[in-house]
Amino acid sequence: MKKAIIILAPLFEEIEAITPIDLLRRAEIDLTVASIYETEVKSARNLKIIADTRLAEVKQDIFDIVIIPGGKGAWTIAEDSFACKFILEHNKNSKIIAAICAAPAIVLGKSCKILDGKHFTCFTGLENEVPAGIYTGKKVEIDGNIITGSAPSAAFAFSLAIIDKVLGTEKANQIKKSTLYDQL
Repeated sequence: MKKAIIILAPLFEEIEAITPIDLLRRAEIDLTVASIYETEVKSARNLKIIADTRLAEVKQDIFDIVIIPGGKGAWTIAEDSFACKFILEHNKNSKIIAAICAAPAIVLGKSCKILDGKHFTCFTGLENEVPAGIYTGKKVEIDGNIITGSAPSAAFAFSLAIIDKVLGTEKANQIKKSTLYDQL
């Protein structure tokens, strides 16, 4: 079974966290919700999530997928040296690194510097934070082991791209069908 982790920080964007949590678990990926600080994390619109653990408690584990949602929480993750080391270690091991909205530019680009020479997308206006990256402006962009999404509206497509990359198109199509996404 594939293992994933999503890193949450206060003021995370709800749809960019809940959608991958839901869809990856539907795809039977063992997903851990980890918080930068306390296990109770408050979102941008005051939704309280109880994380499975704190990121510092899983520092020895290696996951197949690391997911970083956007929102103002992306800046908190970018400033956390342990979070960046965690992401860099997984990137070095060619694990999937998936970030959406502000997180590709602020966390992966500006802080961890793993988008240099890579195609990426992010929330419009933040692409200038990654001058050495190749901004495409697409809803979802995949470059090797890096998956990026543009905005809250891309959360479903972003999550399906992760599933497709890790488990294949057939599994992604099953999730589309079971959620009626294929009828849009």
